[in-house]
Amino acid sequence: MSMQEALLEVSRKPDSIQAWAGLVAMLEEAGQPTMEGLWETTIAAVAVRGDFFTALA
Repeated sequence: MSMQEALLEVSRKPDSIQAWAGLVAMLEEAGQPTMEGLWETTIAAVAVRGDFFTALA
């Protein structure tokens, strides 16, 4: 998946945790230095939805 595809996926499905996790992973691979905060936000969103095991993973 390219960065553009990850961004499009998030724009199409803004409530998709999988789309956000893909984008954050892509940004991390690109060497963005502030990905820790985005991972924390993504994990918090998963936990709020009650998907404990996904958040734990």
